[in-house]
Amino acid sequence: SPVLPADLPAALDAFAADDALTKVLGEKFTSSYLAYKRDEIARFQRHVTDWEFTEYAYHL
Repeated sequence: SPVLPADLPAALDAFAADDALTKVLGEKFTSSYLAYKRDEIARFQRHVTDWEFTEYAYHL
């Protein structure tokens, strides 16, 4: 059986590539959902988590 994507960006790419699902859900929903989730990823990547702060800022 196929392996499922291991992270959100890969899952979004797989979703975008699924023509049958995109057709069922509609182009407007699909494009809106993908834009929203990709923006969510970008916002998360700009955020410093508590773990990162604790791990890397000990010398401050």
